[in-house]
Amino acid sequence: MLSVFLELVRLVAVYCLVYYYRIIDMVFIWITRSLRPAEHPGVVVEPILIPSRQGGRFIKAFRYMPVEEYGKGPLPVHLNWHASGYVLKRLGLDRYFCYQLCHRLGCIVLDCDYSKGPETLFPRAYEDAEDAVRHVFAHPDHYDTSRVTLGGSSAGGSLALSLAAAFGREKIRGVISVYPVTEWGPFSELSKHKKAVSKDVASGLIVTKLMFWAFYNAHLASVRDLKDPRVSCIYNDVSRLPDHILFACGDADVLFLDSQRFFDKIQREGTEAQRVNTSLMILKNEAHEFNNQPMRKSTFEKRDAMYSAAVDKIRASWGA
Repeated sequence: MLSVFLELVRLVAVYCLVYYYRIIDMVFIWITRSLRPAEHPGVVVEPILIPSRQGGRFIKAFRYMPVEEYGKGPLPVHLNWHASGYVLKRLGLDRYFCYQLCHRLGCIVLDCDYSKGPETLFPRAYEDAEDAVRHVFAHPDHYDTSRVTLGGSSAGGSLALSLAAAFGREKIRGVISVYPVTEWGPFSELSKHKKAVSKDVASGLIVTKLMFWAFYNAHLASVRDLKDPRVSCIYNDVSRLPDHILFACGDADVLFLDSQRFFDKIQREGTEAQRVNTSLMILKNEAHEFNNQPMRKSTFEKRDAMYSAAVDKIRASWGA
């Protein structure tokens, strides 16, 4: 009986915390919306629904299409997944980044949603993201399936890395992974793995242990093997990853070491092409999600530099 009671207490605490964070997040996103320009004259955006493997259920997405290239045949496509901690409902948060990629590269960008906890647990988020990639390859009449890249931020960046390995380097040309969670360990060892290098913060969010606890329990409560490569993307086989990967993270981000460790793994185990073409972009004194809430001129400049690096990395992957 005691174990049942404690489990009930845990569930109530998780749901209360997640909904509290969702409300705070919605308010903050609305307040800071002007920091993320919402349109570009050379880009058309339309909502679409992607079929999921659960019959009758669809995955929401926004499709960004370049006006000048529209109708010229299948275009390259970049799939993006937003930051969420696997719990926050934020489809559309990356609109400024998606506009930039679409306009500057002349490609289609699919900004895709995925299931969130605690309403659904692992592996539903991964499966939704996987279904979105399968959707692209099932429609070569719309998308140039020889030039497919993946990317995302935080949880989305982790999904992108795991999916790139799952589909293989023959299908995925490149990855843009911004402050990803690359490894989940026991919560008791959290402080050993999740810590910032810099204590000076220009912009961004400080992810607390309580937030990690809520996100961990909301998404991974049913997981027994935290080294499952779909959970901790750092355990994927490097040989299956594409040559062109961009890691980007602020050194004031508690997830900085996650990016550093994955980058180091590729430098140790990767091919020469992977080692040369994989980059780690360190944004000095920037914390988690600095690009979504830039508070200083220097942060705006770093955000734009990071987006330009992403454009260059994707373009380079097409020519590989």
